[in-house]
Amino acid sequence: MQLMLDPLSENRRHSAWMKRTRGSYEWWYTDILSDDGEWTLVIIFLLGNPFSSYYRLAAFGSDIDPVAHNGMLIALHRGPMLHHYLFARYPREEAVGDPSTAPYLSLGPNQLQLLPDGSLRAVVNEENGNRRRIHAEVTVEAAIAGFERKTETNPNDMHWWLPAIPSGRASVNIAIQSSSGAGGVERISFKGSGYHDHNWGTLPFDKTLQSWTWARADFGNGNSAIAYWNETPDSGRTCLLLRFAPGSPAVVHASASIRVIKWGVTRFAVRFPERFIVTGGDTTIKFVAGYKLENVPFYIRFRTSAVLSRGDEELHGTGTGEYFRPAIMGTALAAAAMERRIYNPADGC
Repeated sequence: MQLMLDPLSENRRHSAWMKRTRGSYEWWYTDILSDDGEWTLVIIFLLGNPFSSYYRLAAFGSDIDPVAHNGMLIALHRGPMLHHYLFARYPREEAVGDPSTAPYLSLGPNQLQLLPDGSLRAVVNEENGNRRRIHAEVTVEAAIAGFERKTETNPNDMHWWLPAIPSGRASVNIAIQSSSGAGGVERISFKGSGYHDHNWGTLPFDKTLQSWTWARADFGNGNSAIAYWNETPDSGRTCLLLRFAPGSPAVVHASASIRVIKWGVTRFAVRFPERFIVTGGDTTIKFVAGYKLENVPFYIRFRTSAVLSRGDEELHGTGTGEYFRPAIMGTALAAAAMERRIYNPADGC
């Protein structure tokens, strides 16, 4: 994994298109936590969806265009309960984008736009497998400057990570309706803290990545932090701690350390760090995983609480975290789990 550490330039360009080679992928991840703690929203746009068993099988069987396999996920949780879920796949002809100015991507009727001022706008207008239609409009204003993507010099680098909006103010407006309309329309609106990152690389993950743990926390008043820890099959380890504060440049600890206090176990018998402490320089953050938002054989996403300590300063915050173990993606259990979750709006399955 490579971290992009170049500060955003004035035009704040987030992205160029991925290299369209066999096994390449690119995704844009956004999560939003409502100020009252009630709602968690996650939206992901994916080109060359690396979590699709269809794409994984095709990518290793022939020279396939990754843009033939795309996906968009929206997951809305109310507390620990899943309130609305959609993970749809889209063929090449439904993926349209223009990265020449402010990057723009549409997958079917859904749009993602990254604006020159660093903010994000997403519109989701889709029907899920339960025939419930959702229309969601989301904006995330970048309160803190992130990083921008530079053209990678080595096409063989496996994974690149860009925390484009480490912390931002978000606004969400959602309408959910059954396809018949008989159930009326549920309207949900909230404001909260938003986060956006951008990932790209080439498959297979498991050749150079054994696991990754990621967590972010918002401490209020524009203060936030991100921890990113990965391990490789040859026992290598990378641990990063990034701290952001308004009016100050990002503080990056590229040689941070992590200590796992307690391991949890998922329903698929996969062990993940449930309580862990990340230390970089004079800053220590204790993360505690709360209720789970996503739980599949190779991946878990959860809410977190966090305590940041630095000298006499102590900040309390909340956020999200995830644990990913890519080797499990190739198992029959993982393929079956993802096939049940990914919906094709064109044929209803």
